[in-house]
Amino acid sequence: MSEPSANEIALDPSNLWVAPDPISTPEMLCAGTLLYFDAPIILTLPPQVVTQQSFELLDKIESKSPDWAPQLFSVLSAWHQKQKGTRAVLTLLKPLAREAFHTVWPVYNSNDEALRRAKELISSAGWTPDQFLSSIDFESACGELVRRLFLEKYLEVNRNLDDLYECIASVFSD
Repeated sequence: MSEPSANEIALDPSNLWVAPDPISTPEMLCAGTLLYFDAPIILTLPPQVVTQQSFELLDKIESKSPDWAPQLFSVLSAWHQKQKGTRAVLTLLKPLAREAFHTVWPVYNSNDEALRRAKELISSAGWTPDQFLSSIDFESACGELVRRLFLEKYLEVNRNLDDLYECIASVFSD
């Protein structure tokens, strides 16, 4: 039995196609996707940090200039690049909005328990660190780390910037 061609496949408009990682360059979204799916495509937005107070810590980090600061600022830079790229793609696609795509901001836990489960999943797959790292989008991963530290962890330590500093130091010192 032969496979049906693309124009023979009947699509159920209640089914949606979701791009789990934010699309930050036009090359990340195949134009064919827009042609083959009748229902709107769901594009996710980069992780957001909804509290500016946690970023007050950056002044302290700059003044102390710890050895790990360049790594943190590199992660922050990658997160900013992902946001900037996603905004540019959404501007490019704006004429197609509503009919061809919708944006969502996924909400989920990124607490210690979620990280523990993620480690278990990676371990159960038998992946080496290199295999795992080669399968993820670096800028998206940086965004997840920024969200984890500057939102989730900030709230976990009751908005105490000294405790947050120590947490961030432990992440980037290991």
